[in-house]
Amino acid sequence: MVDHGSSDNTVKLAETSGAKVLLHPEGTIAGLRNFGVSNSKGKVLVFLDADILLTHDWESNIGKVVASLSAGERVLTGSWYSVPDKPNWIEKFWFKPLERGDNSHINSGHLIISRQLFDEIGGFDETLETGEDYDISFRAKAANIRLIDDVRLRVIHEGYPKSLAEFAKREFWHGKGDVASLASFFQSKVAMVALLFVILHLALIFFAALANVAVVYILLVSVTSIVTGMAYLKYRTEPVTTIFVNSFIYYVYFWARGLSTLSFPGIRSMQKRTR
Repeated sequence: MVDHGSSDNTVKLAETSGAKVLLHPEGTIAGLRNFGVSNSKGKVLVFLDADILLTHDWESNIGKVVASLSAGERVLTGSWYSVPDKPNWIEKFWFKPLERGDNSHINSGHLIISRQLFDEIGGFDETLETGEDYDISFRAKAANIRLIDDVRLRVIHEGYPKSLAEFAKREFWHGKGDVASLASFFQSKVAMVALLFVILHLALIFFAALANVAVVYILLVSVTSIVTGMAYLKYRTEPVTTIFVNSFIYYVYFWARGLSTLSFPGIRSMQKRTR
Protein backbone atom coordinates (compact mmCIF):
# COMPACT_ATOMS: atom_id res chain seq x y z
CA MET A 1 0.00 0.00 0.00
CA VAL A 2 1.21 3.53 -0.80
CA ASP A 3 0.18 6.28 1.61
CA HIS A 4 -0.10 9.81 0.19
CA GLY A 5 0.27 11.64 3.49
CA SER A 6 -2.90 10.55 5.30
CA SER A 7 -3.54 12.15 8.71
CA ASP A 8 -5.76 9.42 10.18
CA ASN A 9 -4.98 5.85 11.28
CA THR A 10 -4.70 4.44 7.76
CA VAL A 11 -1.00 3.55 8.01
CA LYS A 12 -1.35 1.94 11.43
CA LEU A 13 -4.42 -0.07 10.42
CA ALA A 14 -2.74 -1.27 7.22
CA GLU A 15 0.42 -2.34 9.01
CA THR A 16 -1.59 -4.07 11.74
CA SER A 17 -3.40 -6.02 9.01
CA GLY A 18 -0.11 -7.19 7.56
CA ALA A 19 0.24 -4.79 4.64
CA LYS A 20 3.57 -3.35 3.55
CA VAL A 21 3.17 0.43 3.66
CA LEU A 22 5.20 2.83 1.52
CA LEU A 23 5.10 6.52 2.38
CA HIS A 24 4.97 8.94 -0.56
CA PRO A 25 3.39 12.22 0.68
CA GLU A 26 4.59 14.44 -2.17
CA GLY A 27 3.74 14.60 -5.86
CA THR A 28 0.68 14.00 -8.00
CA ILE A 29 -1.79 11.13 -7.81
CA ALA A 30 -0.29 9.81 -11.06
CA GLY A 31 3.18 9.90 -9.50
CA LEU A 32 1.87 8.08 -6.45
CA ARG A 33 0.47 5.28 -8.61
CA ASN A 34 3.70 4.95 -10.61
CA PHE A 35 5.66 4.82 -7.34
CA GLY A 36 3.49 1.94 -6.19
CA VAL A 37 4.08 0.08 -9.44
CA SER A 38 7.86 0.54 -9.20
CA ASN A 39 7.77 -1.12 -5.77
CA SER A 40 5.46 -3.97 -6.74
CA LYS A 41 5.85 -7.43 -8.23
CA GLY A 42 3.64 -9.61 -10.40
CA LYS A 43 2.26 -9.60 -13.93
CA VAL A 44 -1.04 -7.84 -13.23
CA LEU A 45 -1.53 -4.41 -11.62
CA VAL A 46 -4.71 -3.65 -9.67
CA PHE A 47 -5.11 -0.02 -8.60
CA LEU A 48 -7.54 0.53 -5.71
CA ASP A 49 -8.10 3.77 -3.82
CA ALA A 50 -8.58 3.76 -0.06
CA ASP A 51 -12.25 4.76 -0.34
CA ILE A 52 -13.10 1.80 -2.61
CA LEU A 53 -14.94 -1.21 -1.16
CA LEU A 54 -14.80 -4.56 -2.95
CA THR A 55 -17.96 -6.63 -3.43
CA HIS A 56 -18.73 -10.34 -3.69
CA ASP A 57 -19.22 -9.85 -7.44
CA TRP A 58 -15.68 -8.51 -7.70
CA GLU A 59 -14.32 -11.44 -5.70
CA SER A 60 -16.16 -13.93 -7.94
CA ASN A 61 -14.84 -12.47 -11.21
CA ILE A 62 -11.38 -11.04 -10.53
CA GLY A 63 -9.67 -14.42 -10.98
CA LYS A 64 -10.85 -14.74 -14.59
CA VAL A 65 -9.73 -11.20 -15.37
CA VAL A 66 -6.27 -11.72 -13.87
CA ALA A 67 -5.89 -14.98 -15.77
CA SER A 68 -6.75 -13.38 -19.13
CA LEU A 69 -4.38 -10.46 -18.56
CA SER A 70 -1.61 -12.80 -17.45
CA ALA A 71 -2.14 -14.72 -20.70
CA GLY A 72 -1.40 -11.58 -22.70
CA GLU A 73 -4.85 -10.16 -23.50
CA ARG A 74 -4.50 -6.51 -24.54
CA VAL A 75 -7.09 -5.05 -22.20
CA LEU A 76 -7.31 -2.19 -19.72
CA THR A 77 -10.22 -2.85 -17.40
CA GLY A 78 -11.87 -2.16 -14.07
CA SER A 79 -15.32 -0.72 -13.53
CA TRP A 80 -16.97 2.64 -12.96
CA TYR A 81 -17.47 3.14 -9.24
CA SER A 82 -20.87 2.11 -7.83
CA VAL A 83 -22.61 4.33 -5.31
CA PRO A 84 -23.21 3.16 -1.72
CA ASP A 85 -26.30 1.07 -0.97
CA LYS A 86 -27.97 4.13 0.55
CA PRO A 87 -26.98 6.94 -1.85
CA ASN A 88 -27.67 10.61 -1.29
CA TRP A 89 -29.58 12.49 -3.99
CA ILE A 90 -26.45 13.54 -5.91
CA GLU A 91 -25.15 9.98 -5.96
CA LYS A 92 -28.57 8.67 -6.97
CA PHE A 93 -29.19 11.01 -9.90
CA TRP A 94 -25.69 11.94 -11.14
CA PHE A 95 -23.42 8.97 -10.40
CA LYS A 96 -25.68 5.91 -10.20
CA PRO A 97 -26.64 5.95 -13.94
CA LEU A 98 -22.93 5.88 -14.87
CA GLU A 99 -22.64 2.29 -13.65
CA ARG A 100 -24.09 0.98 -16.92
CA GLY A 101 -20.70 -0.11 -18.32
CA ASP A 102 -20.26 2.15 -21.36
CA ASN A 103 -17.95 4.83 -20.02
CA SER A 104 -15.19 6.27 -22.19
CA HIS A 105 -12.41 5.73 -19.66
CA ILE A 106 -11.58 3.67 -16.59
CA ASN A 107 -11.34 5.33 -13.17
CA SER A 108 -7.76 5.09 -11.93
CA GLY A 109 -9.06 4.35 -8.42
CA HIS A 110 -10.16 0.96 -9.77
CA LEU A 111 -8.04 0.18 -12.79
CA ILE A 112 -6.60 -3.19 -13.82
CA ILE A 113 -3.92 -3.76 -16.44
CA SER A 114 -1.00 -6.08 -17.05
CA ARG A 115 2.43 -4.79 -16.11
CA GLN A 116 3.60 -5.38 -19.68
CA LEU A 117 0.92 -3.10 -21.15
CA PHE A 118 1.39 -0.53 -18.38
CA ASP A 119 5.09 -0.30 -19.21
CA GLU A 120 4.34 -0.26 -22.95
CA ILE A 121 2.24 2.91 -22.70
CA GLY A 122 4.54 4.56 -20.18
CA GLY A 123 2.38 4.35 -17.06
CA PHE A 124 0.55 7.38 -15.68
CA ASP A 125 1.57 10.90 -16.73
CA GLU A 126 3.05 12.33 -13.52
CA THR A 127 2.81 15.93 -14.77
CA LEU A 128 -0.99 15.80 -14.57
CA GLU A 129 -2.53 17.05 -11.34
CA THR A 130 -5.83 15.41 -12.27
CA GLY A 131 -7.29 13.49 -15.21
CA GLU A 132 -4.59 10.82 -15.20
CA ASP A 133 -7.26 8.15 -15.66
CA TYR A 134 -8.62 9.68 -18.86
CA ASP A 135 -5.11 10.23 -20.15
CA ILE A 136 -3.95 6.65 -19.65
CA SER A 137 -7.21 5.35 -21.14
CA PHE A 138 -6.73 7.63 -24.17
CA ARG A 139 -3.17 6.42 -24.71
CA ALA A 140 -4.20 2.79 -24.20
CA LYS A 141 -6.81 3.04 -26.96
CA ALA A 142 -4.24 4.68 -29.23
CA ALA A 143 -1.99 1.65 -28.63
CA ASN A 144 -4.79 -0.73 -29.68
CA ILE A 145 -5.53 -1.79 -26.11
CA ARG A 146 -9.23 -2.50 -25.55
CA LEU A 147 -11.01 -0.68 -22.74
CA ILE A 148 -13.55 -2.82 -20.88
CA ASP A 149 -15.73 -1.13 -18.26
CA ASP A 150 -16.56 -4.47 -16.64
CA VAL A 151 -19.77 -4.26 -14.60
CA ARG A 152 -19.00 -7.71 -13.16
CA LEU A 153 -16.12 -6.14 -11.22
CA ARG A 154 -18.42 -4.06 -9.05
CA VAL A 155 -16.83 -1.85 -6.41
CA ILE A 156 -18.41 0.75 -4.14
CA HIS A 157 -17.04 4.28 -3.88
CA GLU A 158 -17.40 5.95 -0.48
CA GLY A 159 -15.75 9.14 -1.70
CA TYR A 160 -18.49 10.62 -3.87
CA PRO A 161 -19.52 14.19 -2.88
CA LYS A 162 -22.27 14.38 -0.28
CA SER A 163 -23.37 17.95 -1.01
CA LEU A 164 -23.46 20.45 -3.88
CA ALA A 165 -20.56 22.33 -2.28
CA GLU A 166 -18.43 19.16 -2.28
CA PHE A 167 -19.55 18.42 -5.83
CA ALA A 168 -18.54 21.90 -7.01
CA LYS A 169 -15.16 21.62 -5.27
CA ARG A 170 -14.58 18.23 -6.89
CA GLU A 171 -15.40 19.48 -10.39
CA PHE A 172 -13.31 22.63 -9.94
CA TRP A 173 -10.35 20.38 -9.10
CA HIS A 174 -11.01 18.08 -12.06
CA GLY A 175 -11.33 21.09 -14.35
CA LYS A 176 -7.84 22.26 -13.49
CA GLY A 177 -6.49 19.42 -15.61
CA ASP A 178 -8.15 20.96 -18.66
CA VAL A 179 -6.05 24.12 -18.33
CA ALA A 180 -2.71 22.43 -17.74
CA SER A 181 -1.77 23.71 -21.18
CA LEU A 182 -3.34 25.39 -24.19
CA ALA A 183 -3.30 22.02 -25.95
CA SER A 184 -5.26 20.32 -23.18
CA PHE A 185 -7.77 23.18 -23.11
CA PHE A 186 -8.50 23.06 -26.84
CA GLN A 187 -8.72 19.26 -26.73
CA SER A 188 -11.37 19.38 -24.00
CA LYS A 189 -14.94 19.99 -25.19
CA VAL A 190 -16.05 20.30 -21.56
CA ALA A 191 -13.52 23.07 -20.87
CA MET A 192 -14.59 25.07 -23.91
CA VAL A 193 -18.31 24.70 -23.14
CA ALA A 194 -17.65 25.64 -19.51
CA LEU A 195 -15.80 28.80 -20.55
CA LEU A 196 -18.67 29.69 -22.88
CA PHE A 197 -21.05 29.11 -19.97
CA VAL A 198 -19.23 31.68 -17.84
CA ILE A 199 -19.03 34.16 -20.72
CA LEU A 200 -22.79 33.85 -21.29
CA HIS A 201 -23.41 34.73 -17.65
CA LEU A 202 -21.12 37.75 -17.81
CA ALA A 203 -23.00 38.89 -20.92
CA LEU A 204 -26.28 38.24 -19.12
CA ILE A 205 -25.27 40.55 -16.28
CA PHE A 206 -24.12 43.21 -18.73
CA PHE A 207 -27.30 43.27 -20.82
CA ALA A 208 -29.51 42.98 -17.74
CA ALA A 209 -27.87 46.16 -16.46
CA LEU A 210 -28.73 47.78 -19.79
CA ALA A 211 -32.32 46.49 -19.45
CA ASN A 212 -32.07 44.85 -22.88
CA VAL A 213 -34.86 42.31 -22.41
CA ALA A 214 -34.53 40.67 -25.82
CA VAL A 215 -30.84 39.87 -25.46
CA VAL A 216 -31.32 38.75 -21.84
CA TYR A 217 -34.01 36.34 -22.99
CA ILE A 218 -31.75 34.90 -25.70
CA LEU A 219 -28.92 34.47 -23.20
CA LEU A 220 -31.19 32.75 -20.68
CA VAL A 221 -32.40 30.36 -23.37
CA SER A 222 -28.78 29.66 -24.35
CA VAL A 223 -27.75 28.85 -20.77
CA THR A 224 -30.81 26.66 -20.25
CA SER A 225 -30.15 24.86 -23.53
CA ILE A 226 -26.60 24.02 -22.47
CA VAL A 227 -27.54 22.41 -19.15
CA THR A 228 -30.67 20.62 -20.35
CA GLY A 229 -29.01 19.53 -23.58
CA MET A 230 -26.02 18.04 -21.77
CA ALA A 231 -28.29 16.33 -19.23
CA TYR A 232 -30.32 14.80 -22.05
CA LEU A 233 -27.28 13.64 -24.02
CA LYS A 234 -25.68 11.97 -21.03
CA TYR A 235 -28.80 10.61 -19.31
CA ARG A 236 -31.26 10.18 -22.18
CA THR A 237 -31.87 6.53 -21.30
CA GLU A 238 -32.87 7.48 -17.75
CA PRO A 239 -36.30 8.67 -16.47
CA VAL A 240 -37.33 12.27 -17.14
CA THR A 241 -36.90 13.07 -13.44
CA THR A 242 -33.22 12.16 -13.66
CA ILE A 243 -32.71 14.42 -16.68
CA PHE A 244 -34.51 17.28 -14.94
CA VAL A 245 -32.49 16.99 -11.69
CA ASN A 246 -29.22 16.61 -13.57
CA SER A 247 -29.97 19.76 -15.57
CA PHE A 248 -29.75 21.61 -12.26
CA ILE A 249 -26.61 19.70 -11.23
CA TYR A 250 -25.09 20.52 -14.63
CA TYR A 251 -25.60 24.20 -13.83
CA VAL A 252 -23.35 23.79 -10.78
CA TYR A 253 -21.00 21.56 -12.77
CA PHE A 254 -20.40 24.12 -15.51
CA TRP A 255 -19.93 26.94 -13.02
CA ALA A 256 -17.24 24.91 -11.23
CA ARG A 257 -15.58 23.80 -14.47
CA GLY A 258 -15.91 27.29 -15.93
CA LEU A 259 -14.23 28.94 -12.98
CA SER A 260 -11.40 26.43 -13.16
CA THR A 261 -10.77 27.39 -16.81
CA LEU A 262 -10.23 30.95 -15.61
CA SER A 263 -7.54 29.80 -13.19
CA PHE A 264 -4.85 29.04 -15.75
CA PRO A 265 -1.99 27.94 -13.45
CA GLY A 266 0.59 28.68 -16.15
CA ILE A 267 1.17 27.08 -19.49
CA ARG A 268 3.19 23.94 -18.91
CA SER A 269 4.46 21.58 -21.56
CA MET A 270 1.90 20.64 -24.20
CA GLN A 271 0.18 17.60 -22.73
CA LYS A 272 -2.02 15.27 -24.72
CA ARG A 273 -4.91 15.16 -22.35
CA THR A 274 -8.66 15.76 -22.54
CA ARG A 275 -11.70 14.87 -20.44
